[in-house]
Formats: sequence, structure tokens, C-alpha cells
Amino acid sequence: MRIHLLLCSIVAGFVMSVFLVSGVGAATCWTNKCSGTYTLASSCSDVLCNTCKNKSLTNDNGVTVIYPQWVETTCSVTNVLNCTCKSGITQYECAAGYYGTATSSSAGCTKCPANATCAGGNDSTYSCNVGYWATTETVKVGSLSVTTKVCKACPANAICAGGSETFKCMAGYYSVISRDTSGKSERTCVRCPAQDGVYGTTTIGATTIKACFMPANKSFLDSTGVFMYTNDCAYSGATVIN
Repeated sequence: MRIHLLLCSIVAGFVMSVFLVSGVGAATCWTNKCSGTYTLASSCSDVLCNTCKNKSLTNDNGVTVIYPQWVETTCSVTNVLNCTCKSGITQYECAAGYYGTATSSSAGCTKCPANATCAGGNDSTYSCNVGYWATTETVKVGSLSVTTKVCKACPANAICAGGSETFKCMAGYYSVISRDTSGKSERTCVRCPAQDGVYGTTTIGATTIKACFMPANKSFLDSTGVFMYTNDCAYSGATVIN
């Protein structure tokens, strides 16, 4: 065992005393459980501090396995401070680049979609990067239909803030569902119809043509002459021409 002493003597006329000190050591990973002066056991060492720490390993399933360890101290009846390395229950969490909640070393974590950021941790989700929007995609795997989360590039004339949000069409556009050349349904932003060469407008994020309107105080010309809408005029489908 090591005894921490502060040794003093009579030097050049100065009179000093000898006494024990509490917890003055190179290692600092333990908590003193003794009161007053104490003796530090050899089990409390720098080696213990360097080895008795949480250990972790990330596997190919995107799970970080954590092995908790900590130093526990006790004080004997003779005021000797002893140190022991203790281990806790193994823990699991999703690694960076994955999302979800790890339930074991092999389950619960899903790989981050392309064009997204996954910070990891449990109860975590993915965040689409700016310029992309969150949606799902269903594909056939054999006889099964598998739905996965994806981050798609922002459509033309749309705003994509990223995160878990869908896209929002810019003012003057509204979203529609169409089909691409492969037959997949796609959402795009379509411009509002025009009247006499003046296009209607919308608020940002419109999802139907009925959101289009002609703003007040716009002048138009028809067979009866020049006229002006005194209020915003909503699209009706009867008087608006493309």
C-alpha cells in the first residue's frame, strides 16, 4: 500500500511537522469514501483509471455496443481506501450514419438514406439535407412490397428545407401527382393558369389549382374593354384561359 505523506523537517531554522494528507495522488478516477486522513491501497492506480472506462464497439449492423465500467471505492475500518473496477449492463445504441432504436447488437438500426444526415443514438431519425425532401418509396422484392424512406431531390419551382419535411411549391405554383416514364407517381409543381398573359399566383406550399388567384388591382382587356379586379379573384376553371 502507498501512504501519502507530506514530510517536513527543520531546515535553515524553519520548524515543520509531519502529517498525513487526504487523497493527493496522480490518479483521479475515484471518489474518496474515507473521512480524515487515509491510506491509499495499491488497487487505486493510474493503470486502473486508464483501463476501467466505458468501452464500445460499432458493428456492421450499425449498432454501437457499450460496455459500461466505473471505479467503485470503499473505505475499510482502518481508513484504507480501496478501488474496484465495476461493470454494468451492456447497452446498445444506433451508430452515426444509422437511425432508430437499437434493441440488441443486431437489431433496431436502419442505414441512413442517401442525401440525408443521421447523427445516431436511440429514438433517432434521419434528416434530409437541404435541397431534398422526405418521402417513401415502395419497391418489389420478390413477391413482397417493401417501403423504404428516401430523400428525393427538390422538384423544379419548389422549396426544400430538408429535415423531415416534404417540399413546398413556390408562390405561383401548386403541386400535382403525375407519372414518370416508368409509371411511378411523382409530385411536381405546376404553374397557375394565366389570363391575358398574366399568370395567377398562390401562397407558398399550394397543393391544388383552386389555390391559384389573380391578385387585386391587376388590369385586363377583353371584348368589353379594360377591367380590373378589386379583390383577389380565385381560380374557377371557367373564365381563366391558358
